[in-house]
Amino acid sequence: MIVTDRYTSSNAIHQGAKLSPEERVEYFAWLEDYEFRRIGLPQADVTLYFRISAEISAERISARGREKDIHERDTDYLKRCAQSADAAAEYFGWYVIDASKKEDQIFQEVIQRCPIL
Repeated sequence: MIVTDRYTSSNAIHQGAKLSPEERVEYFAWLEDYEFRRIGLPQADVTLYFRISAEISAERISARGREKDIHERDTDYLKRCAQSADAAAEYFGWYVIDASKKEDQIFQEVIQRCPIL
């Protein structure tokens, strides 16, 4: 069974983007303690982080053809989120998948790199 959710990981990325690299580690530790230990949210067995550059992300957002939200309009924020996500992936031990590749290559990387699958 595969259950997808991005609640805690999304918090780590977006809130971490508002902090310095040094503060992120402290925040990640606090988040882990608060959400998994104190609140008791279930912790993922595996987290796949589909990494993509802020520039490619901005291009794909623009290609949607709809109005951008406040975060989507801020390329600097997208860059900080990418940096925060990289830091979170390292801290939490996420599997990092290069999502700038073609879909079949991404699928092969997921299968090869994630032993639980």
